[in-house]
Amino acid sequence: MLPALLIAIACFTVAALLTMRIGREAAHFGLLDVPNPRSSHSHAVPRGGGLAIVLVTLCAALLLTLAGRWSAAEAIAWLGGGSAVALAGLLDDRGGLSVRSRLLVHFAAAACALWARQRLLAPGTPPDGWALSLTLWATGGLAVVWGTNFFNFMDGIDGLAAQQTVFVAGAAWLLGAGPRTGAEGWMLLCLVGATSGFLVWNWAPARIFMGDVGSGFLGFSLQLLALLTSANGSLSLWSWVILEGAFIVDATVTLIVRGARGERLSAAHRQHAYQRLARRFGSHARVSWGFAAVNILWLLPCAECAARRPQSAPWITLGALAPLILIAFLLGAGRGGEFGVPRQASAS
Repeated sequence: MLPALLIAIACFTVAALLTMRIGREAAHFGLLDVPNPRSSHSHAVPRGGGLAIVLVTLCAALLLTLAGRWSAAEAIAWLGGGSAVALAGLLDDRGGLSVRSRLLVHFAAAACALWARQRLLAPGTPPDGWALSLTLWATGGLAVVWGTNFFNFMDGIDGLAAQQTVFVAGAAWLLGAGPRTGAEGWMLLCLVGATSGFLVWNWAPARIFMGDVGSGFLGFSLQLLALLTSANGSLSLWSWVILEGAFIVDATVTLIVRGARGERLSAAHRQHAYQRLARRFGSHARVSWGFAAVNILWLLPCAECAARRPQSAPWITLGALAPLILIAFLLGAGRGGEFGVPRQASAS
């Protein structure tokens, strides 16, 4: 337990210091978030602070690779796929990247992640028949790309995406993902520590924003860890879906409702349930604390139950997410119009 604690503390310290440095230099490198009518903040704030998380996490992945703890496929997924997603996000933060270019990068990274998972599976595990295998690869690719992107969509108020990462990675580690002494377990601890270090500066009122460089990388990293730990049998995908349930539900319901209303899905908006709540309460911190409460009091016990009862895991997952889906609809996720009070001074 002591080595795990020391790793988390080291990642926390380095990420906190790097975030502070990035915040001081952000304007010089064109990383300044100037508010617009769709923003949830009212004054210019440095962005790109997620780069600190990226650097710390990729350094850890490189050390594990040099120590021989990864297979070649896992190393390529982490260092190649993770770096590509982060770079695409950084370019988007600096001046904008086309949706097509960003998605091409995300699908390439997803292919690396699925290949890494395939290499971990025992011989004979893949499904018989090319059609079924192709279907599973296509479905898995879409799931990884969606997971990479919904973190970006949900990074719209102070502290929310960072605290979600700390919860999901920390909870997965506690539930046995890794295992704790395995390479995946070390990466989970690294994510907890590095993201916590960034969160020091990002909690409401935020002094720096994560940016696409951080949100996309975190989304991809969690999906990659879900694939790897489900392949080695330490934590099932059902438990991962439950742990990420709050973000999955808000982002997915919002997308479906906006699509049903005939809105352009790639257009920026402020229609997520969490954004509507932030405007209603006039507080980013309240919403982030609310998500944390749902995660700890509801989703974590459900994820543990799914891990203990694998035969019932699909039904447990449905039962865990169903109330969240209802709440998202009741809060008006994806619908236009405003309720509540004016926007707060900052967002993440």
